[in-house]
Amino acid sequence: MPKKGKGKKKEDAEPPHREVWELAVSGKSWEYPPDELPNALAWPTWGALRERVLTSVETLSIDAWTVPASTRPPDCRLPDDWRPPEVVEAWAQRLEDGVDDAFAAEVVRLSPPLLRTLRLSGCPSLTVLELSPLGCLPALEILDLSRNRGLRRVLIQSDTVTEINLSLCPHLRKALLHCRAMAKLDLRESLALENLRVWSGALDVVDIPDCKRVDVLDLHCPLLHTCRVGRLRPKERAQDLRHAPIALALAEAGAREHAAGLADRKWLHDAATSRAAVPKTRATM
Repeated sequence: MPKKGKGKKKEDAEPPHREVWELAVSGKSWEYPPDELPNALAWPTWGALRERVLTSVETLSIDAWTVPASTRPPDCRLPDDWRPPEVVEAWAQRLEDGVDDAFAAEVVRLSPPLLRTLRLSGCPSLTVLELSPLGCLPALEILDLSRNRGLRRVLIQSDTVTEINLSLCPHLRKALLHCRAMAKLDLRESLALENLRVWSGALDVVDIPDCKRVDVLDLHCPLLHTCRVGRLRPKERAQDLRHAPIALALAEAGAREHAAGLADRKWLHDAATSRAAVPKTRATM
């Protein structure tokens, strides 16, 4: 009678790959929410596969207002741009759940070398984007962050970006843009904007008269000939594009703190040496 032995444990098989992954690599374009990307929690080697997909694309466009054609029923006879209402609603919810600060930071960290267009539009969970330092996303030309109702702050440093869209971001308060080649900046209807600093050697128009909350305006743009920003007008500043906005902002903040410190020390000195503060002694009477 054969001995009863322990059977070998059946190894789990790798789940099948999604078709959109290979299409993204071959077509160099991604237009789906992050939940469609490979996930290392589903299979150990999929972390590397996720990086391969994201670093292969020239266009990364995730837009709440543009639902891919693949979501249409196969037998649909309606116009090509029609999407079922329930599909549009589900699509918007997937973007809200998946496109957040962590995903944007992942794209910046991976720094896809071929990426020319980055569009994250209509994503309410995106609140901050920091594209820094100079050299990350080395081929990027178009950055579209429009219609992001949760976006509050952006820092963009790039030598290649020519166009930035920050329109219709109702809670955007601070924009630091150090983009030497930027020729077009759209800030329409971003009415909460308070702080705008721009370094560009190509920008010639800044026209946002409705942004009346702006109280810090710093434009280093040698070609600028038209500027309407709320009630403010740009200050005459040295047209030097060598320094990053963070360095200048920190320097200015340090200068203000130093001046405040000198004022405090002077006040303490005056208070300490005033006649009311000096006790009456034979030497002071």
